[in-house]
Amino acid sequence: MQASIAPRIGRVIGSYRLVTELGQGGMGTVYYAEHVTLARRAAVKVLDPDVARNADLVARFFDEARAVNRIHHAGIVDVFDLGTEDGLHFLVMELLEGETLGARLERVGKLSPADAIRILAQTCDALIAAHERGIVHRDLKPENLFLSKTAAGENVKVLDFGIAKLTGQEDVRRTQTGLVLGTPRYMSPEQCLGERDLDARSDVYSLGVVAFEAVTGRPPFIAESVGRLIVAHTSEPPPQPTSLEPTLPLGVEEILVRALAKRREDRYGTMRELRCALDTALVPRVPAHLAVGLRGGALPSPEEIVRIEIAQTRAVGGRLREIIHARLESDRLPLPAMPMAVMRALDLLRDEHAGMAQVARALETDPLVVPSVLRLANSAAHGAAVPIASLDHAVARLGARALRTLLTESAARDLFRSRDPAIARSFRAIWEHCVAVATLGRALGAGSPVAPDEIYLTGLLHDVGKPVLGVLLLETERSLLAKLGAPAIGGSLWMRIIEDSHAEVGAKLAKRWKLPSAIVRVIGGSVEATDPNDLGSWLAYAHALAVSVGHTGGVPIPEGAVDALGKARERMGGSAEREEAALALLRDVLAPASQERAPRPTVTRRRRTA
Repeated sequence: MQASIAPRIGRVIGSYRLVTELGQGGMGTVYYAEHVTLARRAAVKVLDPDVARNADLVARFFDEARAVNRIHHAGIVDVFDLGTEDGLHFLVMELLEGETLGARLERVGKLSPADAIRILAQTCDALIAAHERGIVHRDLKPENLFLSKTAAGENVKVLDFGIAKLTGQEDVRRTQTGLVLGTPRYMSPEQCLGERDLDARSDVYSLGVVAFEAVTGRPPFIAESVGRLIVAHTSEPPPQPTSLEPTLPLGVEEILVRALAKRREDRYGTMRELRCALDTALVPRVPAHLAVGLRGGALPSPEEIVRIEIAQTRAVGGRLREIIHARLESDRLPLPAMPMAVMRALDLLRDEHAGMAQVARALETDPLVVPSVLRLANSAAHGAAVPIASLDHAVARLGARALRTLLTESAARDLFRSRDPAIARSFRAIWEHCVAVATLGRALGAGSPVAPDEIYLTGLLHDVGKPVLGVLLLETERSLLAKLGAPAIGGSLWMRIIEDSHAEVGAKLAKRWKLPSAIVRVIGGSVEATDPNDLGSWLAYAHALAVSVGHTGGVPIPEGAVDALGKARERMGGSAEREEAALALLRDVLAPASQERAPRPTVTRRRRTA
């Protein structure tokens, strides 16, 4: 390409002589140029030959350049002229002095939170104006944020709307379904998947990636291939920002986490919402678990925070541990019961003298279960040529084994739901991890002496103690706060208590739900994962594979994950090919779930305790 571009230097395009090359963008090359008679300086962007051969892209390029130029915002580069001359398609733009954010990060490594917020806020202002005109940028990255030097200081200019999309105004003849445009390191999950209905939330995600890199010194995902980056953006959790930059203000971390949410619905809904959040990102605040113990809203000193942490560890944390273990030992831990209809149906399925019609009569009393049974019976895995609408026919088609798995899975899923948005996100991440382990385990263990349904149910329930114990901790903590006069426990201590005891709680629940003893034993952690004929060994193999590809339950991938997978593969006689097939199956399972991950809001089942 350089050979065809170099001769352009010295040429006159429009009224401007190309003097020197400034850089290359996604669709063309930018030159420093001077007006041949007015001595006016400008930047001229010339479409690259490969792009210029595509008439649709050329037309789209000019359409969007005109639309962007009508925004008239100080944060967006002005376009003075555009046209085609001697086969070259070009734009004439204002010439900027300064450097891109990419060049600055390469030079300084990372920015202070204050500098990053200033740059991000100005970027948001420009994008708000673009979005209100129906234009989504789709290629936000540090190289497209120019830090322009002016007499009044440094201003951000958003560059290169060359692959922008005019929402609601695009010509479908100029849109290719599944066409992935953008820079993979900064693309949103929906952009990585080639979805067509990109909106402002895609730019929110991309700007979140830029912000993450600006304050931590590295992007959230680093990979050697585009394919691996796409997998990371669509399915792997990013590192916790404070794990890379411990001094990062809490408000900044909260913004990064929300902007980088996989689901569009979990991000800021508009760039204006993100801009408002940035306004208060650097306001000193106390973590919620510390604020409980403060008087009059005063901010604690660092010494006071240390004192509070010590107090909560000794008082609330220690007492919670005692309560949990005492209740476990005496079998007085309140555990969620299955819905009565489900429990009755499972009892009938265990009774060899009961008929499937009786099972159907038990299930039809619960309107939340019936649609799930009908949906599974009509799915590709069980469906026939003619769909069925009768619960009796659905139960008969599924059979006892599949129905047992479905009903247990439905009851388990209910435990991972919460009306609190923060808790719901945390529980959803754990549930998706459980689904990944269950699906991979059933695929990896196919043909082994262990029943695939047992591997699947064990995977689904292996972390079920976490939401149960989490809810119990919250309720117990509230009562302790008043009695002990101590602040709420911190998040890290809260998680340590859960990690210490969740396996025992999960085993208690599995036993209460009358699951097979082998499943109870594995959930409780009393297993050595060394025997290929053992259920626990397949769970350990599936868990290692899930974690290695980012299905970790919302925590960063631990060090040594690849080594752990290698050992599990060798122990179980597995292979990389078999694992890839299992992962392909998991992608099929998660694809529809990603469309409706949030719990259905129509009906909330009240939990009962037994």
